Amino acid sequence: AQEVCRKAIKAGLVTSAHDVSDGGIAVAIAECSIIGGIGAVITKALPKRWDAGMFGESQSRILLSLDNKNIDQLESIALSHNVPMTIIGFVKGDSLEFGDSLSIPLTVASEAWQNGFNLATSE
Repeated sequence: AQEVCRKAIKAGLVTSAHDVSDGGIAVAIAECSIIGGIGAVITKALPKRWDAGMFGESQSRILLSLDNKNIDQLESIALSHNVPMTIIGFVKGDSLEFGDSLSIPLTVASEAWQNGFNLATSE
C-alpha cells in the first residue's frame, strides 16, 4: 500500500493521504476533515461490526483523497501492485456523514478533537 501511495503522490494524483493505523478509518476521516476544514460523506455501507470496521487499526491501510478524474489512474497503479482499493465516499460540505447512521457537524467534531481531554476532565 505504501508503494502505491508514494507513486500516486509522485504522479500528482493525491490531494491528501492519512495512515489509518491510529484509531481506524473513522478517526483518519475526522482528522483529515478537521484539519482540511471540509466535511466528508461516507457512502460505503457500514459492516455489521461497524465498530471494528470504523475503528479497527489494521496495518497498511491509507485513506486518500483525490479528484474524481484521477480515480482510474489510481486504480491502475493499485492493480499493478496487487493492492486492493475501495472508494468509500467523497469530500464535501461541513459535516462528517456516515451513511444514514451518523452525521456530525464539523464544528462539533473539531471542538471535541481540539478540547476533548479538557472537556472530559473539567467539572
